[in-house]
Amino acid sequence: MTDTHTVATTPNGETLAQRANKALLMLAARGDQQKSADELAGITAACKRAEDASKDLDALAEIVTEFATRNVPYTPPPLPPDARKATTNLRGVATRALDSEEDLTSRLRGNAVQTALETAEAIVKRSKQALIAAADTERRRVTPDGIGRPITVLPGKESVRIQAQRIQSTLQQRAAQQVTDLPAAIDGWRAAASEWNAVSRSLAQAISELPPEIKAFIEAAVSDDGAGWSLLTPAVREWLDMDGHGDGYVMRKW
Repeated sequence: MTDTHTVATTPNGETLAQRANKALLMLAARGDQQKSADELAGITAACKRAEDASKDLDALAEIVTEFATRNVPYTPPPLPPDARKATTNLRGVATRALDSEEDLTSRLRGNAVQTALETAEAIVKRSKQALIAAADTERRRVTPDGIGRPITVLPGKESVRIQAQRIQSTLQQRAAQQVTDLPAAIDGWRAAASEWNAVSRSLAQAISELPPEIKAFIEAAVSDDGAGWSLLTPAVREWLDMDGHGDGYVMRKW
């Protein structure tokens, strides 16, 4: 629970979770048969929570590294007020864990250690939320302007339209709640944005080759305001009636 969100370790390089597990083994080796099942369950639960938090923090550190290699800005969330104190408490318990005279039951179940574990879990939760927010900010950054507009319907360009719709769906999909999926999602958004540029150029080229009246109608139809009635000239109507050209166009009344 440090400012860099790395996993706190003891002087010999072990994580606190590893020291806690050693303490549990030592308790068993010391033959503490006097302890009740409830007491042993409390020890096991504390060790499990410590190990889960350590694993989560390790995984989050890897995701932060993945963000850095992709130049995705990420700001770690502020640490909870008691983070430094919690780290000190956990280190103290871990250091005393192998002392044969130490009774860990009350310590591991005590308020200081429980608060420390809650703090570690809070850091994990806040870090996940910050990573998800950073990924979604990157999605919005790479998304081209006008990505939500209707795709131009053109004869002979059906495959391009399908591709464009797939790209739209990808770029409109917000970041997943599973942080391990975020690096791949960022790569997918960036690839989709690059594809969109190629698709847009292909559609623009096809539109430029149409007769002026039809070109004007199509360009207006995909705008935010749509095509006005005056643009629906006899030539445009004839074109829309040919070979299913009108598929995908709808009329609406304001």
